[in-house]
Amino acid sequence: TRSADLARVGGRYDRNLGTHFFAFGGGEAETNRPGGVSRRVNANAGGGWHVLQSDSVGLDLFAGLGHAETRFTDGSRRAGLEWLLGEESSHKLGESTSFKQRLVLYPGSREIGNRATFDASLATAIAAGWTFNTGLALRNSSKVPPGLQMTERLLTFGFGYKF
Repeated sequence: TRSADLARVGGRYDRNLGTHFFAFGGGEAETNRPGGVSRRVNANAGGGWHVLQSDSVGLDLFAGLGHAETRFTDGSRRAGLEWLLGEESSHKLGESTSFKQRLVLYPGSREIGNRATFDASLATAIAAGWTFNTGLALRNSSKVPPGLQMTERLLTFGFGYKF
């Protein structure tokens, strides 16, 4: 039984407005037909605050406003405005290991409901430019068509090469 077939692409541009504040704009698109999502696209913009900035730890808080549209595999569609409130941190755990995590809440209009995303990754250098990576992604949506799960979970492991 196929339980996931996820494809996601996204990006965010940050512009520092001084030492502690920044503005951002971004967007994402994803599909996960076994999860009931035919297509989800969203675009957002906002501002944030660099709470901590050092070589070993970084912590950002941010908020903004966006628009999201989700088309489900049952043919239904939800679209509307949504806020985004989030935090993101990065930690250097040693000479060769780093950890990053990001939590974003998307309180939306009554039609689209609320969403939340959590991503965490751990990367460690092995040797000669090779890295071992593991990641955890959690997605929750308050409004899904009947029969679909509100929460999706994805655990990944992989190898990378830095050049």
